Amino acid sequence: MKTITLTKGFAHYGARLKNFRWAYSARADDGSLVLSCWQQYLTPLRNGLLRYEVNDFSLWTSKNGKSLLLEHLKQAVDSKLPVRMVLATTVDRKAVVAGVDGSKIPKTFRLWRDDLIGKVVEVTSERFIIDFRRVRVQLVGGGLEPSRKETRQKQ
Repeated sequence: MKTITLTKGFAHYGARLKNFRWAYSARADDGSLVLSCWQQYLTPLRNGLLRYEVNDFSLWTSKNGKSLLLEHLKQAVDSKLPVRMVLATTVDRKAVVAGVDGSKIPKTFRLWRDDLIGKVVEVTSERFIIDFRRVRVQLVGGGLEPSRKETRQKQ
């Protein structure tokens, strides 16, 4: 998988970071939420879901980034927004990222899976959970959208 900049990862989904130094999330042109996700927090579940679970959110050090992400997560719950992922992988795969300035941690960014769409299932000031499921995607009007079959199945 090709590494990219965080800014290019967000742009792939039609989103622009408010500040590339501290923002973890942004809203895309299509209304979805785009989030940079630490690989350490991803866990596959038996039912085919991929869970992104952050239990140490209160320890994250970027006040501005946390505040914006919390706002975005609440919007995603209230408006049932889909979530897209830009994957952040630390050089040391076991690195602790909570309580550390993430901008100082050596990492790479990748567009890991365009076929994963997330749903925020829980959010508090201490933790949040997003479950990603596989959907078929196709290019529609220059952007990524679920296929017609996936759209019908949701209804």
